[in-house]
Formats: sequence, structure tokens, C-alpha cells
Amino acid sequence: MRIDRRRSTVRVAFGLVLVMLKLSAIADTGRVVDASTGKPLSGVHVYVRWDAEVFKGIESSHTCFRIAATTTDETGQFNLSSLSWSVDPRYFNRQRTQFFYKTGYKNNGTTEQWPGTGIAMSPDDSIGRERLQYIFRNYAGTDCGDHDQQKRELIPLYRALLEESRTLATSPDLFAYLNSAQYHLEVLELGRDKATSNERKRRIEWGTK
Repeated sequence: MRIDRRRSTVRVAFGLVLVMLKLSAIADTGRVVDASTGKPLSGVHVYVRWDAEVFKGIESSHTCFRIAATTTDETGQFNLSSLSWSVDPRYFNRQRTQFFYKTGYKNNGTTEQWPGTGIAMSPDDSIGRERLQYIFRNYAGTDCGDHDQQKRELIPLYRALLEESRTLATSPDLFAYLNSAQYHLEVLELGRDKATSNERKRRIEWGTK
């Protein structure tokens, strides 16, 4: 009896090892560095979206059906699944796109590489409206998946976007950017109705349109 139990324990443990090996094999591991120095960048927000065409009988339409996010560690490393985990047979022409954001840096979604290391992000010295416009591209990139996915994955990114927006929107003509950044975060944290109410109050208070 004891021998059978030991054998069962060994089989279970071996099965867990195989599962872990399979998961590691499909993980997308990368590294983000400073383009000017080649040094690793920690705290970079990395997010990936899965887009597809959806078959609907005679016609088809486009959808973004999943989003996932993480941040780089102190060595600039990150791990994200290379699979969407969706087995919906209606999805075809699937595409996986990766994005990067860090305060004070820029990356245009390209595959610019620092030789032998990884994705390179460049320091960005732009300020005011120019930098805010760059920041707000991230909201378009994260318009994906359902509310629960976005809430689970995107709150740390949206908080970082809001914090940088606060340092840049220092004049009344830029308050609309700050209001919008606050709104996007509150939709996830408070719900759309409360976020919309708060956004309208700020518009009145700040005199923005």
C-alpha cells in the first residue's frame, strides 16, 4: 500500500514537472534595455493583445479578444504567454502584438533591437502636448478584451500613465488629457457610471470641454 502511494506521488510530481516545462516552453521571455546605454530597464510595462477576424456566416468582423500585461524585473526581463488560450473556432487570422511603456521613454511598437540583448527603449525628452499625445497611444493599444480582463491586467499601467500625465498637464489647455487619463483608470476601479460622473464634474471644475 505504501509503495503504491509513493508511486502515485511520484507520478503526480512528474506530471507537475511536465506541465511546468510545457508552460515555460510557450512563455514569451524578453528583455528591455535603454537604447542609449544598453543597460536593462526595470519597471517597464509590457502588454500584449490578440486580434483576430471573427467568422459570422457569410461575413466576418475584427475583434481584439484578449489582453495580458506584466512589468520587467530588475534585470529588464519579462515573461508573457505566447498563446491566447482561446479555442474559439470562429477566430482566424490571429495576430499577437506587443507594446512597451515606461515613464520618460518611448517605443513605437517596433522591433528595434539592442544587439544581443532585447527590445530597446529610447529616453524621450519631449514635454507637454507632444509627450501626452505619445502617452495616449497606449489607451488605443489597450482597447481590448472584456472589462474583467482589463481590470485584472491594466490597472498598474493606467496608474503609471496617469502619474506621468499629471507631471505634464500643467496648463489649462492640457487638462483634458489629465481628465481622460483619470477617467480611464476610474472605469476599471469604480465602474463606467461612476467614472463618467466624475469626469463630467472635473470638466465643469476645470472648465474643459
